Amino acid sequence: MFVDLYHQYDIKFEDIKSDTKYFKINNQINQQKIIKLIKQDNCFKKQVLMLAGIRRLKFSTTKKTPIFIKKGTVVNHDCKFDADVQVVDGKIQKIAPTGRLEPLAGSKIIDATNKFVIPGGIETHSHLQMPFMGTVSQDCFDTGTRATSAGGTTFLLDFIVPKPGESLLKAYEQWRAWADPKVHHDFGLHCCITWWSEQVEKEMAELVKLGVVSFKFFLAYKGSLMVTDDEMIRCLERCKELGALSMVHAENGYLIDHLQKKILAAGVTGPEGHYLSRSKDVEAEATHRAIVFANEIGTPLYVVHLMGTEAAEEVIRARQKGCQVFGETLASTLGIDGRHYLDKNWDVAAGAVMSPALSMDPECKIRMMKYLAMGSIHTVGTDNCTFSEAQKRKGINDFTKIPNGCNGLEDRMSIVWNNGVRKGILTPMDFVRVTSTQAAQIFNVYPQKGRIQEGSDADIVVWDPERTHTISAKTHHHAHDHNVFEGMCVTGKSHTTIAAGNVVWENDTFIPHKGSGKYIGRTAFGYPYERSKYLEQERDYSTKIIDRSVNQETPEFQIQKLQTELNIANSTIQSLQNQLKHNNNNNHHHHNHSSCSTQDSEIFCKNTKELNSVEQAFDTYIPEKVRSEVYRILYGQNYKPLDLALRTHEMALEHNFEIKGFRVQANKEQTRPPRLVRIGAVQNIYKASPSQPIQEQRQAIHDYNKKVVEAAYHSGVNVICFQELWTCPFFVATREKYPWIELAESAEHGPTTQMLQELARKYNMVIVNSILERDDERGTIYNTTVVISSKGKFLGKHRKNHIPRVGDFNESTYYMEGNTGHPVFETEFGKIGVNICYDRHHPLSWQQLGLNGAEIVFNPSATVGGLSEPMWPIEARNAAIANHYFSVGINRVGTEIFPNKFTSGDGGQARNDFGHFYGSSYVAAPDGSRTPGLSRTRDGLLVVEVDLNLCQQIKDKWGFTMTGRHEYYAEKLTEYVKPGFKQHLIKDI
Repeated sequence: MFVDLYHQYDIKFEDIKSDTKYFKINNQINQQKIIKLIKQDNCFKKQVLMLAGIRRLKFSTTKKTPIFIKKGTVVNHDCKFDADVQVVDGKIQKIAPTGRLEPLAGSKIIDATNKFVIPGGIETHSHLQMPFMGTVSQDCFDTGTRATSAGGTTFLLDFIVPKPGESLLKAYEQWRAWADPKVHHDFGLHCCITWWSEQVEKEMAELVKLGVVSFKFFLAYKGSLMVTDDEMIRCLERCKELGALSMVHAENGYLIDHLQKKILAAGVTGPEGHYLSRSKDVEAEATHRAIVFANEIGTPLYVVHLMGTEAAEEVIRARQKGCQVFGETLASTLGIDGRHYLDKNWDVAAGAVMSPALSMDPECKIRMMKYLAMGSIHTVGTDNCTFSEAQKRKGINDFTKIPNGCNGLEDRMSIVWNNGVRKGILTPMDFVRVTSTQAAQIFNVYPQKGRIQEGSDADIVVWDPERTHTISAKTHHHAHDHNVFEGMCVTGKSHTTIAAGNVVWENDTFIPHKGSGKYIGRTAFGYPYERSKYLEQERDYSTKIIDRSVNQETPEFQIQKLQTELNIANSTIQSLQNQLKHNNNNNHHHHNHSSCSTQDSEIFCKNTKELNSVEQAFDTYIPEKVRSEVYRILYGQNYKPLDLALRTHEMALEHNFEIKGFRVQANKEQTRPPRLVRIGAVQNIYKASPSQPIQEQRQAIHDYNKKVVEAAYHSGVNVICFQELWTCPFFVATREKYPWIELAESAEHGPTTQMLQELARKYNMVIVNSILERDDERGTIYNTTVVISSKGKFLGKHRKNHIPRVGDFNESTYYMEGNTGHPVFETEFGKIGVNICYDRHHPLSWQQLGLNGAEIVFNPSATVGGLSEPMWPIEARNAAIANHYFSVGINRVGTEIFPNKFTSGDGGQARNDFGHFYGSSYVAAPDGSRTPGLSRTRDGLLVVEVDLNLCQQIKDKWGFTMTGRHEYYAEKLTEYVKPGFKQHLIKDI
């Protein structure tokens, strides 16, 4: 085939005369091969002449001027350094530290002083000269690659879109015929699956041989491009067989069609009808459905143009479950929002009509940029599909007829730099990752593209980070007559764009190289499939067969099992009763429960005479020259300060609480992006006197922590947890029940759960809530922690497993041991476990959460200095090390005064307080490091950004799970709980 010549030998035909064409072959070796074939094989020569429609052949090669880039800062996705770069024959030949490389003779010199030298951008999603909705998109492969070149993009992936019933191969040849003569830089192709048959199934395999290894199906556009669920399944299965990447346009086409008719019937005909008919939930539903289908089939999935955070969060949740799913957002998503649809100017509103619709939430662009920074979504494309105002006006009386699409090719890189890097959300390396490298990896052209390294293609951009310009249709290189970013002033722009060694853009001037770009065929089973082999081994259905040929358990065996469980229970009761011998003589002075008025220079709280914090004492009394070493020895070195938002600081001053921020990092991985999560830990003095009416007490503490949650939100907290029984005074020391037992509430529907569900939805935050639970069905009280999802959903609850019987902890008078086991809650922001207060003294309780897959374990507590403070900094930290997760110790703070005196049963004097709750909340990491703690005397919010990848990294490094010998210890524990157990003692006799 004609197209096979292009693909195999990297050939271009150039018209010289009506009867003569030149083979232009950039690769000298390929020229030699084809000359030899033509000379030796007359049939091959005739085929070439016939397919090219010519009578004579001549050969030419293009010698490219060497390029030397000096004094720039090279930025890849994983490194940044000052260097000079030499380009020869379209490849990066040499990179050396600045000043250590001499340019080759005849080189074009480009001065990159104060500029970044980055890989050329990769556009993942365009529709050039595409027939659609009764017209054809304005940008062709000429104007489209002019626009990309001007914007700093050097490789483009366009979509072949066969008509339903059309041959995929025929459509491929049509797109190649449109593209090859016009492109100014390299390109590749995806193919859309718009119908299904045996022919489509066979032709997909042929396209893979031709280097098309990504196929998109539409769940939108009912009656034209949309596939059914059954066809989606067939496409996913076929992609898996071929090692191709499945791609999806995720919207519910059936529901959109229904809503469009309904909205038109209501008299809405303008562009506002577009967004009304396809809400973000419609996008999210289809995203979720496609992910479920792909995951069950076991094939990687790439979700194109994530426009709303709702859909993006479906991708994030799926990735956290281990699904092979990748997410793409658009320059338009990051640059504008759906308020365009409300513009009084019909043309402006229609200009932004695209599908899915832009989000109406102005915060969406910020959150999507943050998702890119976190590595939760991966690439930035454009879905460039441009139509003139005249074309858009075909829908002047019916919004469903407005051609869908807008621009983005030229402005994509500047939008991401301006709204990402310049706003402090992305680093320059992040910028390279999301605009180039990640796309190169996912679409299997890395490191040929997407990286500045020796041997890679010379697709290079000299990026001016300080260049400011205003986007306008008057100056852009697109073919259409408006620009969706019209009037936007952005900073950051390509100074020079080099595509395969050709300078195509320099100093605001486009330098055409029409037809110079090559079609880049890609191979199957690339980067998205790297985990597939092992996932398939896990999924292997043949290993899941249950052998039912053996006899069922006998009654005798069942009795033995029950007896073992009973023995374990009796042993546990005996062990807990033995704790009663540890009496605490805690003779603190009576203190007021109100907040301490402290100054940085004071070590002790004026009101309570308590030490404010260990760290404050360190900073005051340990000389600065040795202080960092003391911290390293005590706390490890894998924590760094974390800058918190100005608004968080303002709220901390306004509401008188301490704030601290830290970052715990993990090593960067090649196959997994960082899984960054911000944890919030809240400790506070009870905000009312225990003598006040119950409703006033609840309202006071609710009102206070609403403000703390808001402050946490402003600093990007994803998961927040409060101290044990934060909605009550710690009355369980008094042996009195009323009136405070009235603060017990339903875990599922109580006032605290309802209040926090609203906050979770508002701030997209998982909330871990420790309450006194009243189980009305059984008439039982429990010490319970409720987990609420970031969508405000009640995920479940965990009840305290171990009830103390020591000192003034008279909790067994009030509630029962838990019966929920050790559940782990799989949330958007990691797998969360809870180990309530006294449970931290039991290593097996921590271990069980680790065995159930926890990545973050909260330990909401209420404990006083005279009893347990020496243990406090040790137990949660040891658990983090032993179980390869992050642990979060959160302790109550302050002293609470009760109306009636009580005693500890130890002969001491009766008193009105339990003692001083010493706060000191902290986060410990699986590598043994921990953050400094919050104050011992003040309210506080601790914000810690962690990379959850550290859990697996430390598990791999230390192998505590692998070397745990759990079967051995299970056997020994079983022996221990059986009657007649004898200790293994070796006596000196």
